[in-house]
Amino acid sequence: MIMSTAVVGAGRMGSVVAAQLPPGTRKLIIDIDLQQAARVARMTGGEAFDSLDAAAPADLIAVVLPAPMVEGIVSRLIDLAKSGAVILNMATTARIDPAVSGKRPDVTVV
Repeated sequence: MIMSTAVVGAGRMGSVVAAQLPPGTRKLIIDIDLQQAARVARMTGGEAFDSLDAAAPADLIAVVLPAPMVEGIVSRLIDLAKSGAVILNMATTARIDPAVSGKRPDVTVV
């Protein structure tokens, strides 16, 4: 089974996260700037997208965005994520409201 990982945010930190994913991982690079997502996808062997919908099939969704954006994005991803997915908040100061993280018991928010 090939693990699928979505990296939401293709900036400096997101590009490093995508590059560190193990070989054989399907990498879904998502950014509102499709050209930036495409650059990171080319560098890491991933696929580029500009819509959060692309995260739907991912086993792991790494949210690598500025802290003020995280909760709103995670709230949207909870509805899109497949059962069993893990949503990983990688912002150092962002906190996710328990009402958001507990919305779907079949999706883990870390």
